[in-house]
Amino acid sequence: MKLNHPFFEDLVGTLNRELLKPNHNDLKSLYLKWSDQFSDDLKLLSDLIKKESLSVSQKIPHTSVLNGIDLPTWFGEFENKKIIFLGIDPMRNDRDFNSVEADISRDVLVGTPYAFHIKAFRENRTSAYWQVIRELAKSNFVYVTDIYKTFFYTDETKKIRSYDYWNKAEYSNHNQNHRRLLVDEINLIEPDLIVTFGALAYKVLTNQKYCPKLSQSIETTRTQIKPFTHERISQSKPIQILPLMHLSGSTRGHHLEDFFNNNGMKYSDRNDKRNIAGYLYGQIINDMIKKMS
Repeated sequence: MKLNHPFFEDLVGTLNRELLKPNHNDLKSLYLKWSDQFSDDLKLLSDLIKKESLSVSQKIPHTSVLNGIDLPTWFGEFENKKIIFLGIDPMRNDRDFNSVEADISRDVLVGTPYAFHIKAFRENRTSAYWQVIRELAKSNFVYVTDIYKTFFYTDETKKIRSYDYWNKAEYSNHNQNHRRLLVDEINLIEPDLIVTFGALAYKVLTNQKYCPKLSQSIETTRTQIKPFTHERISQSKPIQILPLMHLSGSTRGHHLEDFFNNNGMKYSDRNDKRNIAGYLYGQIINDMIKKMS
């Protein structure tokens, strides 16, 4: 993860304004540490801040627990075709907090989407996602972020998680804060393609009430954002959108098998940790990017 890309300083400023209160240099130091240790850091979610360090624009309830933040990360050379991968949120659990003796009410665990900055995660828990990113970063610039940069449960009952809270009618205006930050990121990166993982990421990005059935051919599900009709995205050209299923265990294997079959590929979910699915995702996206050239 290189820090000398032209968008970096503006990104840090945006994150300071919309997400975190730590000063500019503190945030840069965190990225520098991750960059230096990217190859061999085995510590799990050991970066902590206090909840009061979160920006008020995140609208975190004071009773929240298991708070987490994921900061965007990126791979590859910026002069290549640009792809944004869009997940949902930085989910945390009791085990994550217990492992670093963090306070579930006062502390916030800081990481990256899919914990790509941690070798143990890249090689195990999120290896399928890493397979996609690693393959694509060989010839593209890949930026990975979440729709919601923050995660929490509203209280210790853990019945309501953050994105359900924000999508309640009385709090739905809070979603605009997250959309504003996401649009800022899109303007900084100016992607050729945005890949969404899961229905929620697609719906929030496109402002659509429904998501197409994700096991269909990509010729049916792919779409685009036309900047002149979509908020304040500054690009002059339309941005291609490709919605894909999650590669986590929450996606049933037969749905992935249907997807690859409908896209002319053979895949069996048996005895696969989804790494093969990740590799095939990479092939599909690479082919799509080449056709855009």
